[in-house]
Amino acid sequence: MKRAALLCLTLLVGGCVYYNGMYNTKRLAGGARKAEAEGRTFDAASLWGQVEVKAESVLARHPNSKWAEEARLLQGTALVKLRNCAGALPPLENVMVTARNATMAEEAAVLVGGCRATLGDPVGAMSAYSRLTSSRDTARRSLALFAHGRAQRMNGEYEAALAELAGTDYPGTRGERAAALAGLGRLPEALAIADTLLTARDTLTPWDSLLAALGRHDPETASALTDRIAESSRVPATIRASVLVADAARWRETDPDRSERRLAAAVATAGGTPGASEAKFEALRSQIRLADSPPVLLEQATRLEELGEDAGSVAPRAAQLAGFARMVAIASDSVPPGSPQGDMRLFVAGEMARDSLVADRFAARQFRRVLAEWPASPFAPKAILALILLEPDQADSLRATLLAGYPSSPYVAMIEGGASPEYAVLEDSLRRFAISFRPEARRAPVQIRQVPPPPAAAPREPVNR
Repeated sequence: MKRAALLCLTLLVGGCVYYNGMYNTKRLAGGARKAEAEGRTFDAASLWGQVEVKAESVLARHPNSKWAEEARLLQGTALVKLRNCAGALPPLENVMVTARNATMAEEAAVLVGGCRATLGDPVGAMSAYSRLTSSRDTARRSLALFAHGRAQRMNGEYEAALAELAGTDYPGTRGERAAALAGLGRLPEALAIADTLLTARDTLTPWDSLLAALGRHDPETASALTDRIAESSRVPATIRASVLVADAARWRETDPDRSERRLAAAVATAGGTPGASEAKFEALRSQIRLADSPPVLLEQATRLEELGEDAGSVAPRAAQLAGFARMVAIASDSVPPGSPQGDMRLFVAGEMARDSLVADRFAARQFRRVLAEWPASPFAPKAILALILLEPDQADSLRATLLAGYPSSPYVAMIEGGASPEYAVLEDSLRRFAISFRPEARRAPVQIRQVPPPPAAAPREPVNR
């Protein structure tokens, strides 16, 4: 105690910031790292939370002390551990750029690069990792070359990525090389590496990026590799299901039947894993895109709602998509010819189907109803313009209908010479209608089946809910 008091007197000018503040912050950080090493993730998260608070307190009271760099590094590290990259970047980038201690600057650069990649900023990640490619620390240099090459690959700089990855054997490097080779169209080389990765049970391979790059050059080759991945027991079920979902998306426009088979296989492959909900969601979304009638939309909305809260992170998206599907189905199904504002109601329903559901068939049907049931509507020409984009094979006949039937329409005038006051009035009225467009879209009440209790003599078993 006397020694501590003496140290405080010695550091009186600095407010004993190190002994009282930084000492506790570093002690907590050490405890957090020890908890991580022992697999006590909950304890580690709690300790990192305390590190962030303590470091922030030190910086608030002594922002210019000689320990401020270390406090910022610990604060940023804690925020990264707590998965708050956006909050971590300001203190970490400050240390990375201004720190006088080279080791601290490099540690900050590693964390900044990881956060920039996590936040979808490969250029920012490249900038951070480029500071480390000549580091004297062998492990840090190896990580930097790998991460810098990965960021270059993510940014489409495939040749530069290959050059960088050639200088490291950091775990995951071969998968990144395969993805970069695929990006360059060097498919045989990429596939050769991919086959060795499948044999080696490599869990770090960016299969999604590798397959996407292959698919841009040769969809059939990408599909064949998808088959090999899906059939491999060495690849986790969640990854196998996700690559099947991605392949379904690749074939959605050109081969809907193959796309549907892929989604069914994804659901079966995912089984009881978290990927099952994602696969089911994608399968239902695909059905909605192909819908062409209100009953089909309502059926898919019900199936989306049945995913329920057990769908995990998919649940909010499923609920939102189901709500849009019900709204669009009910809006279009309750507009008899000649009803007040029916033309606007159908047009907005068509736009929602096209933009929120990507249900182009359903959208086209609503726009055609505007033409057939409200031919004198001022929005009929706008419906034709929407149809031209949805049905390009009918573009010539649709243009002829537009020019012959609506030569004085503000929409025709807008195409030929720019917007007019009449055009602005129509668009404003449609915009205001769309804002207030809220058709009833409640889900039908859930029917609860009554289960009779077991006989009195039989023992009652607990019911799993």
